[in-house]
Amino acid sequence: MKIAYFDCFSGVSGDKTLGALIDLGVPLGIVEEELAKLPLGGYELEAFPVTKNEIASMRVKVHVFDQRVVRTWTSVRKILEDSDLPETAKERALAIFSDIAEVESKLHAKPIGNVHFHEVGAVDSIVDIVGTVVALDHLDVSQCYSSPVPTGTGMVRTEHGVLPIPAPATAELLRGIPTYSTSIPSELTTPTGAAIMRAIVSRFGEMPLMVPDAVGYGAAKRDLQIPNVLRVIVGEPVHEHAAQEGVVVLETNIDNTSPELLGTVMQQALAMGALDVWQTPIFMKKGRSATMLSIMCDPDAEGPFVDLLMHETNTLGVRTHTVARTVATREVVKIRSSLGMARIKVGRYGGSITSVSPEHDDCVRLAKKTGLSVKDVHERLKAEATQKLQQSKVEP
Repeated sequence: MKIAYFDCFSGVSGDKTLGALIDLGVPLGIVEEELAKLPLGGYELEAFPVTKNEIASMRVKVHVFDQRVVRTWTSVRKILEDSDLPETAKERALAIFSDIAEVESKLHAKPIGNVHFHEVGAVDSIVDIVGTVVALDHLDVSQCYSSPVPTGTGMVRTEHGVLPIPAPATAELLRGIPTYSTSIPSELTTPTGAAIMRAIVSRFGEMPLMVPDAVGYGAAKRDLQIPNVLRVIVGEPVHEHAAQEGVVVLETNIDNTSPELLGTVMQQALAMGALDVWQTPIFMKKGRSATMLSIMCDPDAEGPFVDLLMHETNTLGVRTHTVARTVATREVVKIRSSLGMARIKVGRYGGSITSVSPEHDDCVRLAKKTGLSVKDVHERLKAEATQKLQQSKVEP
């Protein structure tokens, strides 16, 4: 199993995505063979090399002979569900179009089954989306990561008229995804590109630790002041082992102090970057009940935390211990669950997954959405995330 990193420095679109994957070595014939399983017709797929700002890239073009067909989400879903596409590719394609349908339903106040796909429902967009998931399946990519996504600026002409960049559908599809604008007056990220990223990418940010096997570049039609390409890096994940590191633990015994004050000090310490903060009930001399307040921090950050304890509590002294701790690798990944998208904290030690914990805020949000209890949502998300991670057998 491999992982892929989408470097979207010039945005992302359906044609750039498919072009990059073909540039990575996916035979055009394989893509065409899988696409032939869909009752589309009236098009021809072409892939050819181009150069963008001296970067050799692959340009994909879909020649459509009949633009009169406008499809609904119901018709697109039936086409995909009735197809003989590989199951992984079919699942990814359905997820992409499902996201698009939800957004279009919201934007146009229509029942989701009656949503008309215009640009995204056209043959070329279906080819780009299905071609992309088929290519990922051929490359044996089980986990996708991405950089933050730029949108561009200005206006764009669509089936709905002239709209601002990012187009409303793009803006909705990028909700919850790290996004930024640029001074480039062009639509860098399209609704199709945003939908693909939303459905297949589990985490946005820096490139994960990996050993690259190949790099592909997919080009768009327009020439810009920057290379108008999408870079996709495919390789093997590096399974990190637990690391040992030195930390400082500060401790102080406190009595005659209100719990509210101690709670405020804990919040301040966490806001200052403490690695952990906790309280321990203790008994002091003469049987007085008290609290031991402990702060774990990096060695070079000890001073400010000592100042915090001395000024914000009634303590007369702080004990300092330098200790070693073994740290499991940790990461937050995003999964598509049966209840909706959710962030999952994953811990790994010695090459095995040791903890799977849904983000509490996402559990609360999905509980409100579904009417389930937060506990039930937490348990379901944990079970589904564990199953997905075990199936992928990939470092999150």
